[in-house]
Amino acid sequence: MAKKLILYGWNLSYYTGKLLCYMTHKGVPFEFKKVNLFTLTGSIKKRFRTIVMPVVVTPTGEWLQDTSDIIDMFETSHTDNSMVPDNPVQKFAAYLLETWADENWIPVSLMARWNHPENYAAFQAEAGPALLPWFPKFIQNKAVAKIASGLKGYLPALGVTPEQCPLLERETLAYLDALDAHFAKHRYLLGDSPSLADFGLAGPIVAHLAYDPWPTREWITPRKHLSAWVERISQKDNTHDLQWMQDDALPETLAPIMDAISTDFLKTIAATLDKTRDVAAHLAEGKMLPRSISNITIPKAGGNYTCNASPFALWKMQRIQNVYKAMPKKDQQAVRTWLAGFGAEGFIDLEIPEMERSGLRVKFV
Repeated sequence: MAKKLILYGWNLSYYTGKLLCYMTHKGVPFEFKKVNLFTLTGSIKKRFRTIVMPVVVTPTGEWLQDTSDIIDMFETSHTDNSMVPDNPVQKFAAYLLETWADENWIPVSLMARWNHPENYAAFQAEAGPALLPWFPKFIQNKAVAKIASGLKGYLPALGVTPEQCPLLERETLAYLDALDAHFAKHRYLLGDSPSLADFGLAGPIVAHLAYDPWPTREWITPRKHLSAWVERISQKDNTHDLQWMQDDALPETLAPIMDAISTDFLKTIAATLDKTRDVAAHLAEGKMLPRSISNITIPKAGGNYTCNASPFALWKMQRIQNVYKAMPKKDQQAVRTWLAGFGAEGFIDLEIPEMERSGLRVKFV
């Protein structure tokens, strides 16, 4: 019997949720294994020099990490049932929305999980048996408590402080309302078929907001169209005769989200680039950048939000720019015209020095 691809992760993991939804819709056979402490601190850390999930192991024994790289690989090697549109504007929009979901939603996902104690039982129920499957419950619970404490420790660096949580919540509610209105008219973000954009959004929404009891009750369930999308993106959709919109169009209902991305998220990337350049200027050539750099102030929900900068986001943005640069000139012009419509040409015009990734760290090369 041929070996199956193995996906290591947890259901409650942001990026595992993204990749699980992608693999399910893509139709590539795989086995999902809950990663345990020994795999995390042994095989995974040895290969990637950090503890991270999800990780994919191919039938030939190759270990892969980073959901964007993994998806790009499968889109190249498994061309049937493509999850990335061929049309230039839709293609660029899919990559942009994926990156926005990957990066912009991290603070609110952790805020919603860790600021509401009722969520802890759900976290403990999966993480404990997954982490130490052969150990008694009281030891599992101690291990989970240690992990939870570590994850909560990231909140201040992400800007999740009592003073700033109202801004974060106001932004999130506006996004959730816009998504609910969009899904009232369209099955997925780019039309009636799932795309890379939807899988990016599945990370924060499926694996966090629709997984944890508090945000499920307060934010997801009251929005019935968004709830229906959560169900669709979480399981195999057999309606692939339906497609993205015709003539490289995007749904008008995406406009509020794209307008917000063009201001807040674009300014976040620009501020991150400035801060990262400053730090890189004082590092030895070829040295990896810190994962988190203090501090930038960015717009959010009509206010100013202070948090650490993430150089990794620049690597993600450069990946989008490379997609644009690989297009024929007429397709590039179509993308530029579309971006100009909401003042977002900066996504292709920001001059990001060439970057290289190793695990969760990046550097200028």
